[in-house]
Amino acid sequence: MLGVLLKRVIGNISGPSAAVPDPPRGDLEPDDSASSLEHHVFHMDWGYHTILRLVSSYDFQTVLDIGSGAGEHARFLRHFGKQVFAVDRVAGADYVGDFNTLVLDRQFDVVWCSHVLEHQRNVGAFLEKIFAALKDDGILALTVPCHPRERLIAGHLTVWNAGLLCYNLVLAGFDCSEAKLLQTFELGLIVRKRKAGRAELGHYDPGLAGDELDRLGRFFPFPVSQGCNAEVYEANWGDRNYSFPSASVPGTIAVKSKNVR
Repeated sequence: MLGVLLKRVIGNISGPSAAVPDPPRGDLEPDDSASSLEHHVFHMDWGYHTILRLVSSYDFQTVLDIGSGAGEHARFLRHFGKQVFAVDRVAGADYVGDFNTLVLDRQFDVVWCSHVLEHQRNVGAFLEKIFAALKDDGILALTVPCHPRERLIAGHLTVWNAGLLCYNLVLAGFDCSEAKLLQTFELGLIVRKRKAGRAELGHYDPGLAGDELDRLGRFFPFPVSQGCNAEVYEANWGDRNYSFPSASVPGTIAVKSKNVR
């Protein structure tokens, strides 16, 4: 039963919910004026729409958070009772080190990867490792920045649009035909681990020109062809009124972002 409707109000998303015990490691930020209900505030400047769509639309338990940083995304997911395993180079993460070289001891329901892909020197190997880290029918939730390609940003080795992101995911093995995609101040994509057909991928070499896009087109969530416009702003996303199961959220919540007005 979906009992919490979160509405955008001056850059915030908030809503009431039933009071239930907090899950483990659920940090709280109470609001003394909120009567008997706790009020929990989450600050998410990046991954905003993608994490709200993930929590409101998918059923999952375990999450691998690649590049967890300060841990705000993990804190939000744990607030909904999810079991989050953080990957980062800093002490305190569940897996300390570079994701590319880590040996994982399990597969996960979800891989959360927010503003990490653009820092990768070997994009294909990185996405293939994510594919291997997911359980069958697991979920990849990914966000990348949207800045002009003529702008040089320290640490950003690639610039992304919807077409290139899906193209790379398909070559890594993902069938993106039902992927959810939304571009706002950033580009977010959610896709299940369903294998793209080996017959179409074959021994595909992107270094060879030809009709490859026609052959791979059925794995994209929008029509593609040689020379097509790769700037697609939305596919399969649905509306932006995000609903959560009321029993999962203690008290009220607000999600804030400097990028949402």
